[in-house]
Amino acid sequence: MRALANAVVFEFDPALANLPGSTPARRLIIDRAIGYLDNLEKQAGGASDLQVELATAYEKVAAVLGDPTAPNLGDAKGALANYRKALALREGLDQSRKGGTDNRAGLVDDYGRLGALLVETGDAKGAMGIYQRALSKGAGLETANPIGAAKWLACISNSPS
Repeated sequence: MRALANAVVFEFDPALANLPGSTPARRLIIDRAIGYLDNLEKQAGGASDLQVELATAYEKVAAVLGDPTAPNLGDAKGALANYRKALALREGLDQSRKGGTDNRAGLVDDYGRLGALLVETGDAKGAMGIYQRALSKGAGLETANPIGAAKWLACISNSPS
């Protein structure tokens, strides 16, 4: 099921993304992927490697559904829900100290993406709270993970003023 979920999210949708008239097929693929991912999440238990994979897949699903910086399916509500699923997984890993600095960078990146989407949907107050969490989690990241810090700084520099 892991292989199928990864194929659906990382291979099938990108192959269809630029085909004219592919929106209904992409929507079906993403809906099925969410079902697979939700099922895998129930089975993940404490497997940190699976939780990282799931977070990454939920991020991709969210981007396809409604990333305001890229072509998407126009489903901001679905994108918000899936970014929140990714965040929940990454926050759990961060709290248990299983994810390390790569997870922390992914967590801060997710905060930035969620914040941008909240701004896009008119929730500036919610976005500011998310950006504050990003700043808090990003503290010290520049020395522990310079690549992750670059992503973090890009997210923060794109935040609303």
